[in-house]
Amino acid sequence: RLAKENGSQIVAFPEMCLSGYLMGDRWNDDDFCDELMNYNEKIRVLSKKLDITIVYGNVYKINDLLNHDGRTRKYNAAYLADNGKIAAIHTKHLLPTYRIFDDARYFYSDAYTGGSLKPYKLKNGLVVGLEICEELWYKDYEINPTKILIDKGAQLIINVSSSPFSVDKSIARNNRIKELKRELGESFVPFYYVNCVGTQNNGKSIVTFDGDSRIYDKDGNIIKQGLKPYEEGLLLSDFYDGKVSAHIKGKAAGKAAVSKIEQKFLALIQAYQSMDEMLNKPKYVFGLSGGIDSALNAALCKLAIKEDRIYGCNMPSEFNKETTKNAAQKLAQNIKIKYEVIPIDAILSEYKKVLKYDKTITDENLQARIRALILLAKTSELGNGILINNTNKVELALGYGTLYGDLAGAWCPLADLTKVEIWEMSRLINKVYGNIIPQELIPDKNLKFDKNKIIPSAELKDGQFDPMIWGFDDWLLEKIMTYKSSTPEKILQSYIAKEENEVFVKYGIQNPEKFIEHIEWFFGKFYANIFKRIQSPPVLVLSKSAFGGDYRESQYKYEFTQLYKKLKEKILKRD
Repeated sequence: RLAKENGSQIVAFPEMCLSGYLMGDRWNDDDFCDELMNYNEKIRVLSKKLDITIVYGNVYKINDLLNHDGRTRKYNAAYLADNGKIAAIHTKHLLPTYRIFDDARYFYSDAYTGGSLKPYKLKNGLVVGLEICEELWYKDYEINPTKILIDKGAQLIINVSSSPFSVDKSIARNNRIKELKRELGESFVPFYYVNCVGTQNNGKSIVTFDGDSRIYDKDGNIIKQGLKPYEEGLLLSDFYDGKVSAHIKGKAAGKAAVSKIEQKFLALIQAYQSMDEMLNKPKYVFGLSGGIDSALNAALCKLAIKEDRIYGCNMPSEFNKETTKNAAQKLAQNIKIKYEVIPIDAILSEYKKVLKYDKTITDENLQARIRALILLAKTSELGNGILINNTNKVELALGYGTLYGDLAGAWCPLADLTKVEIWEMSRLINKVYGNIIPQELIPDKNLKFDKNKIIPSAELKDGQFDPMIWGFDDWLLEKIMTYKSSTPEKILQSYIAKEENEVFVKYGIQNPEKFIEHIEWFFGKFYANIFKRIQSPPVLVLSKSAFGGDYRESQYKYEFTQLYKKLKEKILKRD
């Protein structure tokens, strides 16, 4: 209606906009898909009633066709409702099966059987080509849907998408449009990109969609900056004689978030706000240890929710220092949340009497699990409460957390941020919102802690500090998990070739023995703790290598390869 009121003859909505895109095996539910198909009739009627052409994404189910697995054939489709008719159905030809995407598990592709790649002529004479998300990224496939549609006479392309946020995604998308323009030359036509806004999940991964809908002219240039990230609205366009213009009905994007950490901050705020709605506006419970992870997590929640539904609990034992207890209290006061202190020494003492153990590691695990029990009890007491997990990506990678203890929670907002990124985001928040996160928790930009700073520690025994080499382990984790990732063998080869020697020098592990010792400690921890990651709560995806449904793992025994052993011997000069 809003589009019609603004003079539009055609309005386009994103891929799978009626249901959501990441629905998992619910796509195998025929009754659910039938319900979605029923809405096609409502939209068909609306196109006549409002006298507007409607392009939208929905499932397309064909009851009398079965796939090889015996299930009813379904397509991921873009529909065009025009003048009271479903005038065109374009089925998605290029089905992504990487990262969090699993289209081929549920949907059929006609890519190599002729398919539905043909444009549609509207009653006003305009010839429109429809495509869906992945079909823009044609270089990874054997056909180019955009070219086929233009060759068949399309005067403009509408791409309906559910393309998740990733850092600098808009740059990659712009580059792909430029590639299309170079390949198609003068035949290229205006390109309308319509993307989803909000948050979805596949059970193990929570994914944000930042919109970034935009219009490109026939030269591949953006016409007008798009809508504000994560905001719904209308991006209106005039199209005449192959030329386009655009204006915005909604919140304009304004200054773009340039840095990676700014982009990830916006994604976190969106995730908290969307999950808040999805989980029926719960009460939030945080274990505030006095460390930086819990401080940042609680601050993000308050900045996103802005309501009095957030509770912090500090649960000190004899090993917790006054400095960390004070930092937890200061954080709670700064962001104005409810806060209480529940000491756990008496509870731990009773456990010791019953279990009759004398091992320090048991003490440590029990402290973490006692704290989880207290927090879970608090969520029950509050009613409609949820516990939020504070684990960061490096801790999750190395198993630096207790299963059923500090790895408990409804979801992990920070588990795709390295420790370095945790500090970077804390600095960003303090710069923008005032020093709400205690400065004593944040090292200088060289990751140094002076006498006034609190060095990261689990504080489960005397003299305990985190065993990571902060900065280096963050770098190493990104190297091995990023797309086209590195391996232990490649890391050793890089060390031998001195390709990244400045990194090893910077973090003080250029010594061969120390380097090998740390690499083997790191990879030993990484592979030994897969079982913890498999059981961890869902992770918010902020990179292309988030644990969970993005970076998928199975449990197995890991052994260093023969190549690794040869490289190791070479580094240690034992050959």
